[in-house]
Amino acid sequence: MGEKRRAGEKRAQMFTIDALIGAFIVGVVILAVLSNVSKRYNPADIQTEKIGYDIATILDYEGKFASLNPSSIDARTEQIISQQYSSRYGMRLNLSGNFNSFEIGDQIPGNKTVISGKRIFVNASSQTNGVATFWIWQN
Repeated sequence: MGEKRRAGEKRAQMFTIDALIGAFIVGVVILAVLSNVSKRYNPADIQTEKIGYDIATILDYEGKFASLNPSSIDARTEQIISQQYSSRYGMRLNLSGNFNSFEIGDQIPGNKTVISGKRIFVNASSQTNGVATFWIWQN
């Protein structure tokens, strides 16, 4: 009877050690995930990125990208930023594709957080397509 008891105690010890090792591994994984998520996403940066995509979407839906008219795109971009966002943001756009590429907008600052994104656009009637790359930052 004593041998069976000792064997049971050894199995219980091994089970406890396995459970502790498993709990430690799960804890390390959770901490690693939480630290990466908290470092990568700043709410202000997410909002700035969404605003950049919103402006690019408006320009695309209004046909400004398809027109390939730099002064028209620049004027409408400034109008959207001043009317909707009280000029709190600066933005630069680069349009490239099966046409002569061009850039418009403000100069990208070196001392601020700059968020970038891309929007693909296609105009079937004029057979132009390209990518609008934007950089946006808070003033």
